[in-house]
Amino acid sequence: MATGTAFSPRSLPSDWPWLRIRHSPLPRVAYPLVSQSARLAGRFRLSPGIRKMLDDRSHFIARAPRHAATGVESLRLTYRRAGGKPDAVEAELIDLSRSGIQFRTGAAMVNGERVSMCIEDVETGFRSEHEAVVRWQRTAPEKRWLTGCQFLAELSWEVLGELFLTEALSRDVLQTNESKQDS
Repeated sequence: MATGTAFSPRSLPSDWPWLRIRHSPLPRVAYPLVSQSARLAGRFRLSPGIRKMLDDRSHFIARAPRHAATGVESLRLTYRRAGGKPDAVEAELIDLSRSGIQFRTGAAMVNGERVSMCIEDVETGFRSEHEAVVRWQRTAPEKRWLTGCQFLAELSWEVLGELFLTEALSRDVLQTNESKQDS
């Protein structure tokens, strides 16, 4: 392949072992993993469609930063199922963000189920209730369930700030793979 020609999956010679092909989510499109400096130096010219695909970040979803629960004894997390029993069910807070919550509970739930979450601190009298939807659930040790819910409306900064002030949440942001899911 000569310098200055556009890449296409069929024009790549099979005897180029140093050139790895990564398939994109778009059908029938592949692009080589070449360094940005090589592209800037003009050694390779990418077709406009592939260039647009490489530069387009619209398929990424921004995620609100998550904060781990510190295990403060005074924090109490309960939830009520919509249309279910009126009794509140105790849960253990794992992490929280403005857009969602992860907790451990003894009851199985259904994806799409609406719940009313209540976060309260018995020492300070702080109490906050929020409507949420169950997005995922998987088993956890000791016959418990790890559940993730998305709030219908984002938590206000005041609620998040209050949880930081009472030290119920860590101020450090969790990375995606740092969750205490199986602990």
